[in-house]
Amino acid sequence: MNRGVVWDYSPSAGPSVRIVVLSNDVHNSVSWPVCAYLTRRATPLVPTMVPLADPDPVGGAVDLTTLGTINPDRLSGPVGMLTGASLARIAEAMRLLLAL
Repeated sequence: MNRGVVWDYSPSAGPSVRIVVLSNDVHNSVSWPVCAYLTRRATPLVPTMVPLADPDPVGGAVDLTTLGTINPDRLSGPVGMLTGASLARIAEAMRLLLAL
């Protein structure tokens, strides 16, 4: 499971959603990955909604309020990989959100 890969995720309750893996590959090899949900609507934008770059395989935004670990057994896909531009936007938003 690699950082930046978008997957379809089936939570224990509710409809299937798309998520992006945000934790690094070393962490993901020993623990459940840290992920955030994708949303198709990028507006209204707030600091916790990070818009994806145009070349990404999916559109919309990453919702950092959904940041958490997920059970990899509930993943199907992968759907695609986010661009470096989107990963940089997400990293900067996480630094601001968590005051790192």
